[in-house]
Amino acid sequence: MTTDTHTLLIEQLTYSQWANGRLIEVLSKVDAPPPAALRLIAHIAAAESVWIQRIQGGTSPEPLWPAMPINECVDRFLINSTQLQQLVDDDSLHETVRYQNSRGELFENTVGEILSQLYFHGIHHRGQISAALRAAGIEPPPLDFIFAVRNGLIARAAASHPKQ
Repeated sequence: MTTDTHTLLIEQLTYSQWANGRLIEVLSKVDAPPPAALRLIAHIAAAESVWIQRIQGGTSPEPLWPAMPINECVDRFLINSTQLQQLVDDDSLHETVRYQNSRGELFENTVGEILSQLYFHGIHHRGQISAALRAAGIEPPPLDFIFAVRNGLIARAAASHPKQ
């Protein structure tokens, strides 16, 4: 199986948006969502914004662990989604980004590496959110990538986003 980087990143982005949306849906319907779950979903949204700013050459004054109501998370994810899609599509995946992390340390990574970081970072925290939901007696939604593909909940990237 051969998958180019662009197709793989589109697939990861599509999956992440779908999985974030599933958790937002559950958190929005619960009368008292677990505070840890809200903190984590806000962190995922904030981290995406911070990395987008870094890729675009700026710095973000936004905290990585904001107290953000669920409706703000929804708005942030929508903005992030558009910007991340543009980053995947703009042929800059191999360009190097120089940035400072939250501790002020200097690093360099490619846009593709940063986008992969966002994908894996989100998976990590969505697992923590699912655990927090379960601990509160709330059944988390199934978030497995293969579940989403098998059930037609997300499109396969190669079929839905051909590279121009």
